[in-house]
Amino acid sequence: MDTLTRDPASPGDGGWHLTPADHALVAAKSRANRLRFAVMLLFFRDRGRFPRGSDMLDPQPIARLASALNIPLSPEPFGFDTGDRTLERQRAEIRILFDFREATVADAAALGTWLCDHAVAQSRDHDRLAAELEVRCRTLRIEPPTPDRVERIVRGAVRAYEDHFTAAIHGRLAAEVRDRLDALLRPAAATTSDDDEAAGLARRRRREADAVGAFAATGGEYRRDGSQRAVSLLRRNRAGEARPEDRACAGHMGEEGAFQPG
Repeated sequence: MDTLTRDPASPGDGGWHLTPADHALVAAKSRANRLRFAVMLLFFRDRGRFPRGSDMLDPQPIARLASALNIPLSPEPFGFDTGDRTLERQRAEIRILFDFREATVADAAALGTWLCDHAVAQSRDHDRLAAELEVRCRTLRIEPPTPDRVERIVRGAVRAYEDHFTAAIHGRLAAEVRDRLDALLRPAAATTSDDDEAAGLARRRRREADAVGAFAATGGEYRRDGSQRAVSLLRRNRAGEARPEDRACAGHMGEEGAFQPG
């Protein structure tokens, strides 16, 4: 299929050109729509999606493209607003050209599951996860959802990962240990005096010592160390600060609540 190609003599500098077949495709549009159509075609080929605004476009290649099409470059920015029937029709034409399709509700759910299983363990940064989702969409030949929808998918994937992570650890602990850890992590009641505050702190430290002691009840320095690691894991995950290696650690939890040698 003869499509838009990057000029091999100037990679990465916006030096794109339209093939003869592309020129014929652009020429079939009204003169007022040719440059915008060519820009969308070029951008979609490079990114697997359409530009979301004129601020995403480098003016230099746009000027060269306008010159190649013999079209005066208007000072007004391009309009990429949805609801323009001509724009939507041209987008559909470009999707067909590159064998892409729009994302469905089922696609959004599948993308969220993929992020949860393959990306969230490495990073909780939403921008990075959104970029990973965009790459995944291109692999599947799906036009990415809108930015707002992408953000919702990313948030849902992070939340699902953290829920699964916490449940995996919590489910491997003995009932007594779960009760003590829940009490340890529960916010302390408000205090009304310095004495009450000191007493509350002392109680919190005793609960923490009890929780660690319960883990180590079967004896051995390794089990005591594993207990402290378990408490740290739960604290970090409750605070949204779990680390990539924590997921692997969770898999080594023993049925009695202590970490077992790998």
